[in-house]
Amino acid sequence: MSDSKKTYHENALKFAEHADETEQDKRRVKIRKDRERRYKGTWPLVDIEEVRKRYAPKDPHGHKQGYKWNFEDNPEDHNHGYIVSCDMITGSLRVLRKIPHTKKSKTKREAIHIEDNTVGKDETTHYRIKKRNGNDTAKGIQRTLRRRKNKNKKKHGKTSNNDNQ
Repeated sequence: MSDSKKTYHENALKFAEHADETEQDKRRVKIRKDRERRYKGTWPLVDIEEVRKRYAPKDPHGHKQGYKWNFEDNPEDHNHGYIVSCDMITGSLRVLRKIPHTKKSKTKREAIHIEDNTVGKDETTHYRIKKRNGNDTAKGIQRTLRRRKNKNKKKHGKTSNNDNQ
């Protein structure tokens, strides 16, 4: 059985490790963090696994698209189905319905409310991803990264001490 939360979390960690390497990524992080601060209190909590099973049951692993991790119901068909789009910076998700169109180059979509499948405005269609433990949140991801860096420093520090003896 697939674990969408684990897949999302591992990829969010990888993204966070390299998020400050380019100017574009730095801008994205700043904009997304600002949005998170403004709206986080109004976004309802949802379980990523339940939402993925409901809207994208055929895609248990998903794929990266920029700073988002997407689970698609029907990846081959750009005109029908749903996309569960998880933001790796803010720890939020949206469900997008694909809209039929004639242009082949880009998928058109509209955000929906998961409670009743109605189309909604930008602010009302975001949902916070429910955490399994403290490491699933944006703060938890940063904490995990700090711990990894500290472990690496300790390993390198012990190696240099052993060389001196």
